[in-house]
Amino acid sequence: MYPGRGVAEVAAGNSAAVWCGTRQQAGFITLEGLVAVPLLTMLLVTMTALFMWSFKTYFTTLADAELVQEVQMAMVRLQGEAAAGTEIKSLNGGRQGFTLRRRTNPLRSEESGKEYLDISYYLHEMTGTSKLVRGYNDAPLTGDHGLARVTITDFSAVADTEYPEVYNLHLTGRSEVTGHEYTVSAAVYIHKPAEQLP
Repeated sequence: MYPGRGVAEVAAGNSAAVWCGTRQQAGFITLEGLVAVPLLTMLLVTMTALFMWSFKTYFTTLADAELVQEVQMAMVRLQGEAAAGTEIKSLNGGRQGFTLRRRTNPLRSEESGKEYLDISYYLHEMTGTSKLVRGYNDAPLTGDHGLARVTITDFSAVADTEYPEVYNLHLTGRSEVTGHEYTVSAAVYIHKPAEQLP
C-alpha cells in the first residue's frame, strides 16, 4: 500500500505514512489547477468573443437588409409614379431632386384631362441623415429605421441623350451602421401630352 511501510503501521495509526501520501496528492492537485485555470479562462474568453461576433454580425446583417429594402421600396414607388407622369423638371434653389407632373386622373383622355398634379421628390437633412422625401419634409420615404440609419447619397432623374422621353432614375443609399452602399437604377418612359410634343 505504502512503499516501505507495513499494513500494521498504517492500521496502528502511523501518521507519517498517511501524510506522506497526502503531500503527493497535493502536488498533483496544484498541477491540475495550474493547467485547468488557463484553459478555462481561454474557453470563457473564446465563448465571449464568439457571442460578441454573432451579436455584431446579426445587427450588421439587419442594417444591410434594411438598407436594401428602403432603397428598393423608394425606387418602386418613384418608378411607378414616374411611369404615370407627363413631365419631370429639376427643382429650383439647388436642391437635389425634381418635380414630377402627372394627371390627376390618368384614365382620362388627353383632351378631357387638363388638370395636373405636381409631386416633388428631393433630399432633406433630418436627424443627421439625408432622406428621400415625397411632397413634404415630414413624409420621408427612407431613413426611418433607427437601427439602419439609411442616408441617401445620390438621387437623380436625367433625360436620356438619345431618347428624350426616357428618364434614367438613380438612387444610392448608405447605411451609417455598416458604411455599405446600395444603388438602384431604372429607366422610365414619360408619356408627354400632345401639346408638349415637338
